Amino acid sequence: MSPKGLCQIWGTSSSVSALGVFLGTSKPPTRILLSLHSTCRDVRRSISETASLQSPVLGSLITSSYKTPRSAASFPSVNNAEIKLLRAISSGQLDTAMEELKRLKSSGCAVEPYSIERLVEALLSKQRFRAALTVFKSSQHTTPTQLHYFTYQSLVTAAIKAGEPYTALEIFRQLQAAGLTPNYITYCGLISAFGKVRRRGQPSADLAYQLWQELCSLQLPLDAAAFRTGMNACISVGKLTEARQLLQDMKQRNIALDIRVFNILLKGYSRRGGVSAVPSILQEMADAGLKPSAVTYNTLIDTYVTAGQLAQARQTCADAQAAGVALDVWSYSGLIKGFVQNNELQAALEILQEMKEADNITPNEVTYSTLIDGCVRAGVIDTGKELLSEMVAGGVKPNAVTYNTLIRAYAMDDKVDMQEAFGMLNEMGKAGVMPTVDTFNTLMDACIRRVDPPAVLRLFRRMVQSGLLFACI
Repeated sequence: MSPKGLCQIWGTSSSVSALGVFLGTSKPPTRILLSLHSTCRDVRRSISETASLQSPVLGSLITSSYKTPRSAASFPSVNNAEIKLLRAISSGQLDTAMEELKRLKSSGCAVEPYSIERLVEALLSKQRFRAALTVFKSSQHTTPTQLHYFTYQSLVTAAIKAGEPYTALEIFRQLQAAGLTPNYITYCGLISAFGKVRRRGQPSADLAYQLWQELCSLQLPLDAAAFRTGMNACISVGKLTEARQLLQDMKQRNIALDIRVFNILLKGYSRRGGVSAVPSILQEMADAGLKPSAVTYNTLIDTYVTAGQLAQARQTCADAQAAGVALDVWSYSGLIKGFVQNNELQAALEILQEMKEADNITPNEVTYSTLIDGCVRAGVIDTGKELLSEMVAGGVKPNAVTYNTLIRAYAMDDKVDMQEAFGMLNEMGKAGVMPTVDTFNTLMDACIRRVDPPAVLRLFRRMVQSGLLFACI
């Protein structure tokens, strides 16, 4: 039977016998493998890697692909133990499959890459990333097993989703060590993941930029999304000129520009206080036939606020309204932040009133927390407490920052009874907001200044009971 005819009857009972004949040789003809590759989804990835697979491998693949399992006797040279592993995977018995894999390895049997791939992908499909990672690492422990690109990609993606970018990077490097060249999608996923890491600081930003440089060195064709990823990576390490050059590269490659590209640039200059670059970026945006979006206006407001140009920030709000772009909670909150930082509390409170009168806009926890901080700075703690009450009454849940601001105000004023601060701590608990290390440190410092050792000890014990002790070491 020809390969074409063989594939036309794929899935019928007679095809099994026919395949058994073809697979009796040690090296099936390349044309058969290619035909199978184009017709059978279950074996496609494995066959595409090589045209010289051994017959036991294909036998196990075929056996595991049928709804009615075939016995190993149908394919004399098939490894029975590995067929058992593949059947367990196909039937969804993944824990059993993992045990079978462990048994195979402990007995010194070589496990085919396809079996590892199937098990890893099955575990990932069930959101069992840790188990999939264990299987993957076990395959790389002694003699590393080269897997299909898709398997590495799936593991990298799952690690990123699990919030483990450094694990994703480790898998990525193993992909490269296996002689595979990562595509730009894999690179960009990692770059974005490291760009979103906040607590690790600059090292993560540096890694994101390093990965971007690696990607550029491969000289692969990139799309608009990849260029946006690169812009963010450059901006995260302060390379604004380089980020802006990427915009020119996009133009030279005739890649369609959209508003997101310009918003990224504006945000980058906003973080670095580069207000002088704003007019030229806006002009380039206009030249590209693009109009500012709500995100653009909010970024501009933040840029001007950061630069202390509050009048220009106000004018930007007016420009947005004139252009028919609706302001949102972040527009107003950005303005409020600017006036609070400039010690203009009354102006900030007036903006809050405007916000309440606007359609479909409700102040959020950031809005109120910023205003409460302004009240504390201005020494009007009672007004801050009134805002807290208004916030709760309006259905806006305060966060730890909100309460810590008022607690700090009470604790730092030696003329105020500490019961006010403790009352705020209790109110925090009733609202279901967990105190932070900063909460307890502020209160303990205040009690030490007031020479109240018993209160310090009570607070320390409460912090330990909250599970925060090791967070402050």
